[in-house]
Amino acid sequence: MDNVPMASGNRRFAGWLKQNYLLLILVFIFLASITVSLCYEYFEKEVVFTIDDGQEVILTTWKSTVEEALIEAEIQLGANDEIYPSLDSPLEKETQVLIKRAFPVHVATHDNEITHWTTKTSVKEIIRALDIVLGVEDEVEPSLSSMLERETTINIARIEKEYLVEEVELAYSVVRRGTAKLDRGVSRTVQRGKPGLREDTVEIVYRDGEEIERQVISSTVVEPKQDQIIEVGENAVLSRGGHSMNFSRKLTVTAVAYCPGTEESGCPMDSEGRSHCTGSSGGTARTATGRQAIAGDGSKANPHIIAVDPGVIPLGTRVYIEGYGIAIAADTGGAIRGNKIDILMRTHDQALRFGRRTLKIYILTNIR
Repeated sequence: MDNVPMASGNRRFAGWLKQNYLLLILVFIFLASITVSLCYEYFEKEVVFTIDDGQEVILTTWKSTVEEALIEAEIQLGANDEIYPSLDSPLEKETQVLIKRAFPVHVATHDNEITHWTTKTSVKEIIRALDIVLGVEDEVEPSLSSMLERETTINIARIEKEYLVEEVELAYSVVRRGTAKLDRGVSRTVQRGKPGLREDTVEIVYRDGEEIERQVISSTVVEPKQDQIIEVGENAVLSRGGHSMNFSRKLTVTAVAYCPGTEESGCPMDSEGRSHCTGSSGGTARTATGRQAIAGDGSKANPHIIAVDPGVIPLGTRVYIEGYGIAIAADTGGAIRGNKIDILMRTHDQALRFGRRTLKIYILTNIR
């Protein structure tokens, strides 16, 4: 009897289910659709893959990590490509994924070249990634601050500097200054020249081991030079024997003597009657200018006759011979070359006694 109420209740519930079966099915379908919608709303994600080559891929997925979404999108990563966020990062409702494709960069030095795949666009970052140590003066092309967007070559030139100290001799100058204390044509050294010494600090620049530049960056005079000073005579007036004579220059000459070559002068003659001094027959000797070879006395009216080198003293020039007076360059001789003269004497004996002497002569321009 105790089971009767329960059986009655079950019958009533079964009757209710039978009457409301269709309604329950509709409710279940409604609840299921809401559940599915909520699942999609909660678990579905949108992933946007942005690739630095300009490509963009949009993926709707239920995957949970970046790596899983990448596989689903069939996007391949290279060994050196970079992805942000990382592959193991969880996906958010909306996730932005950036992919940077690696590209080759060639780094060249004078003795080596490296190919490096990288996503870095800064030259400085690439150099650092390769553990290349740069010197302060090293040259990099493109520059360290340059940004790269494609395959290129970075050239590195090693710059080294060397410093040397070189000694340089300083040549002295010759300074000439006029003085009226000396005759024209005469000079004297009043101070000897002495070279100086300078130390130059030289900077030598090497590019990849080859010298490309050399310059003096500092100099120190260790010993100053001493110029040579020469006084040059400016006096052009000579006063001798009551005459005032202007001259153009003064010379020191080697002088010898000769005679007229006549029998009266005592000049030796050969078998053909030619004299030892002039080579002409006695009594007919003449100078190279046609003047008869007659010795003078050194006066203005009767000057000495001398033989000269016309390249030094032009023929016809009047000169003053210190100690002997005025003379005229009227003759030449085969042995008279340079600063040499031959003075005509009256007799052969006088010529022999004269011998060879060093004399001072003045090239005259005027006699008063």
